[in-house]
Amino acid sequence: MGLTAVSFGEIGRLARFVLVGIVTAAAYTAALALAMEILHADLLWAAVAAFAVGTVTSYVGNSLLTFRTRMTRANARRFLAVVLAGLGLNQLIAWTVETAGLNYLFLPLAVFVVVPAFNYIGHRLYSFGAELNGS
Repeated sequence: MGLTAVSFGEIGRLARFVLVGIVTAAAYTAALALAMEILHADLLWAAVAAFAVGTVTSYVGNSLLTFRTRMTRANARRFLAVVLAGLGLNQLIAWTVETAGLNYLFLPLAVFVVVPAFNYIGHRLYSFGAELNGS
């Protein structure tokens, strides 16, 4: 398989990742708005709840669609490790939004730029890397 085939395969995978990300972003935003507007939660706790909803949505979509692998305990553990590192980024961004006195809706705008890039690289190389490389 030449470089061109690998590149086209990666472009397709990245496109599927974006699609799953759009669905995940909608689930995250809905959970965040529910926590803030209905439950009157603190932004940092609302962000944790939204991140949890997004994580489940993302794992199912990325396992089955983006990386086309079976959902296993092993890749779920690796996925969770990458996601927990992403949670740290999420919370740092939430703290920054809160400290700056910005409206909470700035949180998803920032999170949807930084965290997906981190996650794609982490999931491509670590979460699903063994399955993708035939190990």
